[in-house]
Amino acid sequence: MKKWFSFLLMIAAFSSCTRNFSEIETTNFTGVVKLSGESDYSGVTVSLYPAAEIDTVLINRQLQFPSIAPVLSQSLVFDHRTVEPIYTTQTDVAGFFQFSDIPVAEYNLVVERRGFGWKYFYDVNETSLLTNITLYPEQRLSGVLDTYSVWSSYRHIVVSGDITVPEGGTLLIDKGAVVRFDGYHKLTVNGQLTTIGSPDEMVCFTANTLDRLNSANWRTIEIKGNGQISYSRFDYADVGVNTKGGILTVDHSVFTRIRDRGVLAANESNVQISESLFWECNNAVRIEGGSRASIHHNMIAGVPGENVDGAGIVSNNSQSTITDNGLFYSGTGCSIEYAGQAEISHNFISGATVGLQVVSLIGEKNTTHISSNTIQDCSNVLINILDNAAPTIDKNNLTQDTNAWFIRAYSLKYLNYDNIYAQNNYFASSIAEVKRRIEDKRTHLSGITITWNILIDPVSEIRFDDAGPR
Repeated sequence: MKKWFSFLLMIAAFSSCTRNFSEIETTNFTGVVKLSGESDYSGVTVSLYPAAEIDTVLINRQLQFPSIAPVLSQSLVFDHRTVEPIYTTQTDVAGFFQFSDIPVAEYNLVVERRGFGWKYFYDVNETSLLTNITLYPEQRLSGVLDTYSVWSSYRHIVVSGDITVPEGGTLLIDKGAVVRFDGYHKLTVNGQLTTIGSPDEMVCFTANTLDRLNSANWRTIEIKGNGQISYSRFDYADVGVNTKGGILTVDHSVFTRIRDRGVLAANESNVQISESLFWECNNAVRIEGGSRASIHHNMIAGVPGENVDGAGIVSNNSQSTITDNGLFYSGTGCSIEYAGQAEISHNFISGATVGLQVVSLIGEKNTTHISSNTIQDCSNVLINILDNAAPTIDKNNLTQDTNAWFIRAYSLKYLNYDNIYAQNNYFASSIAEVKRRIEDKRTHLSGITITWNILIDPVSEIRFDDAGPR
C-alpha cells in the first residue's frame, strides 16, 4: 500500500512540474494616449511589436571596435511599417488602452492615429509608465520657410513639395520629430539646418509611404549653407544629405536603405562625419570637387554578397582624412581617386571585393598615405593601385584567407615608372606566398609590359597591435 501511495505522489509531482513547464507567465499593459487639441481620444491604434533584430555583423563588429558608430539600439533599426504587430488594441474616448494576459517580455510599443502620425516606445515591459503619451496633429509643408522655423519634438512634418530654408534663415528640428516626404521632394538649406536628436529620440527623415522599398521614395536634403546633423536617421532616400559648397557636420546618425549615397559632398564643401552608421546603402560616402573631409569612427556595412558594386568611402579630387572607421562588405571599401591628398589610417576593412583603391591620372599628384590599417579577406585584392598613383603603404596588417591578391598595381590608361613603397607591413603569410600574390606589373594597350617596383622589404614579422580603429 505504501508503495502505491509513493507511486501516486510521484505521478502527481511529475504532473505538477509538467504543468509548470508549459505555463507561460503573462502580464497586463495599460496606458493613456491624448490627442493634442482634441477632447475625444478614441481611435488611436496601440500596437506591440517584437524587438527588431540587429544584424549580427553589426553587433560583432561593434563588440570588436566599441568606438565606431553610435551604440546599436532599437532606435537605429526599428520601423513598424515593415513588420506585423503581435498585439493591437485601440483607445477609448478617455484615451485608455489595455493589453491583457500577454507573455512577459520586452516589446516596442507604437501609438498611431491618422492625421497625427506615430510615436515609438522601445523596450517596453510591465513596469513601463505609459500614462503621459501625447500625439500632435501633422503639419503639411512646402515652399519657402520663414526666416526662423522650429519643428518641435515629436511632431510629424509631411513634406508635400520641395521646401527651402532661405539664405540667412534657420531651421531647428528637435528630438523625436519625424519628417515624412510625401513624394520625390527635397529640403534645400541656403541658411542653417540644425537637428538635435538623442540616442532614443532621433530626428527621423523618411518616406511618407513605402510604396517602393527597393528604390528612392524621396530625393535628398541639400545643404548649400550650414548643416549640423546630430542623432538623426535617414532612410528610403535617393541621397541622404547632399552638400554643394556648404559646411556639414554629421554625428551619431544612421543612414539605411539609401538608394544612391548616404552623404555626398561636392563643390569645395567642408565636411565632418563621425560616429555614424551606414547600413544597406549602395554607396555610403562620396567626397568630390575639391572638398575637404574628416571621416572618423563610423561603421559602414553592406550585406554580404549583395553590395558588390557599391563603395564605402570615395574621395575624388579632394583632401580627406579617413581614420578609425570600420568598413565591411562593400564592393570597394575605400577609394581615393585622382588629384588630392588622403590620410587613411587606423581603419578596419574586411569582406570587400577590393579593400582599398588608389587611382591617379598622368600629371596628377596623389599623395595618399595608407598606414596602421587592418585590411583582410577581400575577394579580389586588399590594395589596388591604378595608373599614375604611387601611395605610401606602411604599418598595416594585411591578411588574405583566400588566394586573392595582397597588392596589385596596373595601368588602364597611363604608364608609371614610380616605385610603390609598401615596406614595414605585416603579412599573415610567408614571404614567398606574399610575393606570389603581389602583381608587380602593368601592361600597355600595345602589349608592352612595364615592371613596377613594389618594394615590400623589410617586412614586419610582428602584427601591429595598434592597427585598426582606436
